[in-house]
Amino acid sequence: MTSKKVSIGVVCEGQTDYVAICSFLGQALVKREIEPKFIALQPQPGNSDDAGWTRVFFWLEQNPPEARIRTYFGGGLFENDLGSEKCDVLLFQMDSDILDDGTFSGYMKNRAINYSIPANPVDRGKEICRLLSLFSRFEELVAADMSRHIFAPAVESTETWCVAAFKKLATDPELLRGQELWDAFTDCLLRSEGRNPNPPFGTPDKDVKRRSEYCTRHANSVFIEPQSLHFRLAADTIALNAK
Repeated sequence: MTSKKVSIGVVCEGQTDYVAICSFLGQALVKREIEPKFIALQPQPGNSDDAGWTRVFFWLEQNPPEARIRTYFGGGLFENDLGSEKCDVLLFQMDSDILDDGTFSGYMKNRAINYSIPANPVDRGKEICRLLSLFSRFEELVAADMSRHIFAPAVESTETWCVAAFKKLATDPELLRGQELWDAFTDCLLRSEGRNPNPPFGTPDKDVKRRSEYCTRHANSVFIEPQSLHFRLAADTIALNAK
């Protein structure tokens, strides 16, 4: 059977998230007979400073529904419809670890937006989807365009995908949070590179080249989908709405 070519506009938190999407989700879609072409909308390629959850919300605010549909689904990526490239779907990725962040709390309070901080990974993913729906003004879209907006929470972050891809774990990787997740990721990263882990570790290394090499090395992992519910849901949702 011939694979269907699908252009996916990506709005995500940062460059390391983008390379994880291209490697892991890209390979998951190939297995679903989808030939993906990822288009970096946020952050822009090479712009390491243009990162963070605030930038995802800012992109949505700067691209309200009518303009978003016209630009990315209608006439291509460039002003006045000069570009031939367009997106079949838009993928929005955000980490659920922001729910526990004090800066995020202040941001929401300033906008009089209430949100919950669930403990369960499934509910944390649902809350990120709800907030993305709110900021995207999802209710203003017609049904056909709603299906082309894919909300992809990473519970707790795309480092979770990296951990899930490395090996079969004894526990659900989406339960890992904070330093525990960072330690698990760094352990996987070092072992993947043939190095001996020497904890304690600090925050995750965000070098894009190093992350890209790791994600490429484990893109064909048989472990990631069974162990990461939200990753699997993202791949399934793209495949369903791109056909």
